[in-house]
Amino acid sequence: MAERHLAATAARRAGTSTPVLQRKSLTEQLREILESRIVAGELPPGTRLSEEALASEYATSRSPVREVLAALEREGLAERLGLRDRRVATPTKKFVHDTYETWIILEINRTFISSQSATAADHDRIIHALAQMREALEARRPQAYASLAMAFPALLHNRCDNDQLIAMLKDFEKYRRWLAALYLGEADPSLMVLEEHCDIGQAYIRADLQALTASIQNHVRKQRDRVLQNLPEATAARLARQA
Repeated sequence: MAERHLAATAARRAGTSTPVLQRKSLTEQLREILESRIVAGELPPGTRLSEEALASEYATSRSPVREVLAALEREGLAERLGLRDRRVATPTKKFVHDTYETWIILEINRTFISSQSATAADHDRIIHALAQMREALEARRPQAYASLAMAFPALLHNRCDNDQLIAMLKDFEKYRRWLAALYLGEADPSLMVLEEHCDIGQAYIRADLQALTASIQNHVRKQRDRVLQNLPEATAARLARQA
C-alpha cells in the first residue's frame, strides 16, 4: 500500500499517470522524492520536515521517514530541529563558496576531457549554438536565449567518457541545482554572459587547458557572486542599510 502510494505520488509530480520507481525500496523512493523537492526549491529553506507529518502524507511508517531525514541531514540538505524532526537547511556563505569551488574543479576536468575527443562536427555545433544565442540576445528574446544557454553545457560535456568523474558530478550537481533554483532564476540574457560562453567555447575547440581553466573559473565565480548577493543574510543586510 505504502509503496503504491509513493509511486503514484512520484508519477503525479512528474505529470504522468504511470507509477514509477516500483522496484525500489520504500526508503529509496521517499528519499528521491524529498530530495528532488528540496533541490527544485519546492520545499524552501526552513521548511519543517516532521516525521509524523511526512509519514502521514506518504502513507508509511515513521521508520523509513526517519532514515530518509537522517540521510538528507548527512547530505547537508536538512538540519536537525528538536529530537526527531528536521527542517530544510539554509545555505550559508561557506556552503556557497565550497559548492562553486568544487564545481570549478570538476567542471574543468569534465570539459577538458571532452574537448580532447571532440570532433569537427562537435565544434560546428558549439559555434552554431553560440551564434543562435547571440541572435536571440540581439532580438531580445530572453526565453529563447535561456533555453539555448541551458542546453549549451551539454555540448561541452558529451565526449567525456570518465565514468568515475561522471558519477561524482551526478551526485554533486544537486547542490549547484539547489542554489540555482533558490537564488538565480533563469539564465542571464546579457552580452557579458554570452562572451563568457564564447570564451569557454573557443578554449574548448582549441582544447586549451589553460584558457579553459581561466574561462570556466571566471564564469562560475560570477554565478557564485550572484548567489551570494541573493542569500537571505545578504538581502537582510541590504534592507537594513536602506532603512
